[in-house]
Amino acid sequence: MIIWPELALLAGAGWRTIAVWVKYWRTPLYSSRRGGWRTIRGVKTALTLALVQIIFLVPHYPYYLTYYNPLLGGPRVAKNFLMMGQGEGLEQAAQWLNQSPNAKEMKASVWYFGAFAPYFQSETKGICRNKCPNPRVWTGTNRLVFYINQIQRMFPESEMFEYFLVQQPLYTVQLHDVDYVRVYPGPVPLPEDLEQIQVPLFLSFGEQVRLLGYDLNTSKLKPGEKLLVTFYWEFLEPISPNLALNLSLSNEEGNRFNASEASLLNGYLPLAQIAPGTIIRDVRKLTITPKTSPGFYRLEVGWFSPNRKQALQVEDAKGNSQGNQAFITEVEVVKSD
Repeated sequence: MIIWPELALLAGAGWRTIAVWVKYWRTPLYSSRRGGWRTIRGVKTALTLALVQIIFLVPHYPYYLTYYNPLLGGPRVAKNFLMMGQGEGLEQAAQWLNQSPNAKEMKASVWYFGAFAPYFQSETKGICRNKCPNPRVWTGTNRLVFYINQIQRMFPESEMFEYFLVQQPLYTVQLHDVDYVRVYPGPVPLPEDLEQIQVPLFLSFGEQVRLLGYDLNTSKLKPGEKLLVTFYWEFLEPISPNLALNLSLSNEEGNRFNASEASLLNGYLPLAQIAPGTIIRDVRKLTITPKTSPGFYRLEVGWFSPNRKQALQVEDAKGNSQGNQAFITEVEVVKSD
């Protein structure tokens, strides 16, 4: 299966050599006329092959290794069977980040450090596996850059991609209809991220945490679909490491269901390691169960210990108490088609 242009050239040269040997064997050595004809035809054949290769390669300039045999489906099919990418497009992602308002203060995490860092004008943190000194250094960065080869292999771990790939990337480098690079917002928001919060809030959870606002992927869902909520938490004081976030729906009777309970950043960032004054962007996923009846529901969030013996009390900006579960918005569950 010819998929690399270099292999196509090598195969062409081999077949050409075989053809020359066959013709040489069948043609008398003393026939200078035929020999001259063979030489002229050989030059024409070589030029034709070179021209064909150029025609195929020009659309792939300057990333020639993005070529895959179009007769076998091209890159869109190849990505399902082959490991792709040799760093192509990472410099485009770096150049895009360099144009951000706070690019000089930005920290970006990337797996392929050597192919990205030379083009990025600010600080680059390398994503690595558990054996490196700080495998979760990305929890302190503003942007994460994922590469196609990394996504295909789920490096450094699949749980990390389960957290990020449900989100909408900020920027994508697409080469020949294939996403080679995806840039995602990191756990530490930049000033422009805070300015673009969809729904700003001011809810205090005890004296330890404050909810600055949230983003919502949709307010209308069908049973079986996922609700994605991005929270912006400001940590004011040290918080108990036993607490976890609880996201749930409640009906008019106050019954809560479809609950989703998980640690901050799915446990990648222990609460004990968060310094006062830190703002963390955290994405929560809530699955609407197939048996959920159509109607309007309250979306609520709270900080609880696993055994519910500890909870942070909620107050709004005016000091009014909301108990231990804050109402943030209303979502509608509609009938499936």
